Amino acid sequence: MLAAAATLLAFATRPSEALTIRRSAFALARPGGCSQSGQMQSSPAVDEAVTRIVAIGGLAAVALIHVLQLPEAFESEGYLGALFIVAIVAAVVLGAVLTRMSDDRTWMAVGALPALILIGYLLSRTSGLPGFTTDVGEWTEPLGLASMVVEGMLVCVSGAVLATRRAVPGSVEVVEVVEVRTGPPTSPGRAAPAA
Repeated sequence: MLAAAATLLAFATRPSEALTIRRSAFALARPGGCSQSGQMQSSPAVDEAVTRIVAIGGLAAVALIHVLQLPEAFESEGYLGALFIVAIVAAVVLGAVLTRMSDDRTWMAVGALPALILIGYLLSRTSGLPGFTTDVGEWTEPLGLASMVVEGMLVCVSGAVLATRRAVPGSVEVVEVVEVRTGPPTSPGRAAPAA
């Protein structure tokens, strides 16, 4: 979570250094994470695996929190319970999708789902939802606070993944140079004909 926040902060202030900060934050996940010069090193595969595991765990937590609150949601308002079921199913499905793929659309959905849930939570605590105003001003509910923390973390992780996948302005792209020869092919050991 700290790595995601550091990446977003660095990307917002110094885009050229965001990728370096993200990679160094995950370097301890790999044995021998530091080079001889003391610089932390990490492989993109380790970064990807750790990020996906964090997101899957966060989605599982979102689903669990909403399962625990489901009976109260149905007691309060029927549509609220239905929205909780949609949130639970969506979190479980996205967690399953993250085990198989990690494209930009998946990460956008991983960020959008908790953002929408968080907006709904904030509305329920400020102005209230239609037919449901009993929780207005109730900011100390433990499951609600846990939900806000997990959902905020998921939005940050998703944003960090999407930000680091974009080309960083001013960065250099490495291109392989290949020499192309025209004319008849030469066999090994023979010199090419003079042009």
